[in-house]
Amino acid sequence: MPDFLTRVVDPGGGGAGGGLDGGIDSGVDGGVDGGWCDNLPDLEALAAANVSSVTALCTGLVCLNTLGNTVLHQQCVSACLEQNISGLSSECAVCYAGVAGCALDALCYGVCQFNTCGLQCLNCLSFAGCLIEFEACRGIPGTVCDGPPDIPITDNQ
Repeated sequence: MPDFLTRVVDPGGGGAGGGLDGGIDSGVDGGVDGGWCDNLPDLEALAAANVSSVTALCTGLVCLNTLGNTVLHQQCVSACLEQNISGLSSECAVCYAGVAGCALDALCYGVCQFNTCGLQCLNCLSFAGCLIEFEACRGIPGTVCDGPPDIPITDNQ
């Protein structure tokens, strides 16, 4: 299970009724690992949205007051993404919130704040292992950025 998922969803397991994850505790507690966005409804929702812009709105403006607390920030980002990307599942939104939290923990927020697809941001996220966790969670290879730069996604932890 990607490390950031265990930080986002019910930290103690909690059960289907407790916490942000809307019942995906089975994934945290030994169920299927990742692939939360690799299904037709989520793929259609993501294709119809400007994911980078919505993510920037959620991480930089809507959830700005939660930057001091990674878990609260991830919860806020996940809820914001669900509200602003029609048809996006809570499970898939957790993946995007997870990479935002990973960016905070890895001290990448500053270089990613205004350009999440910039070379400095992608290098920082890749070096910290955030992108490999993001891919595993989503079940979709690559970043949400279009075209170059082509950053090798590595797990340097």
